[in-house]
Amino acid sequence: MTVVFINLDGFKLVNDSLNHKAGDELLKVMAERMSQFVAWSELKLVLSVLIPAFVYVLGVQLIGIYVASAVYIALFMRWLGKYSWVKSVVIGVVVSATIFAMFEIWFKVPLYKGTWDPLWFLGY
Repeated sequence: MTVVFINLDGFKLVNDSLNHKAGDELLKVMAERMSQFVAWSELKLVLSVLIPAFVYVLGVQLIGIYVASAVYIALFMRWLGKYSWVKSVVIGVVVSATIFAMFEIWFKVPLYKGTWDPLWFLGY
């Protein structure tokens, strides 16, 4: 069961000018239309991307953008792409290492390494 609070500006005018029964009927029609706004199967697809992205953002805060990106790419490839673990991990590490080289070494623009900084041993 889901409860949604929606503020309908000017709805008192509907109740006052027509009557409460008409207002109730309008609310029922609006509720029916809103229930058809997003199907559960479509919402599951959106959440299958949104939830990992949210976890990725939290991961960036703790372990930094490079390590979090490698993990995110590998898990996303494995989970949604159904690629093998080896291919997923290799691509995740190569992409993150390339981004690390590009920003940290070539451009000399340090990106956030996280609270725990698991790449401290690299000296960047």
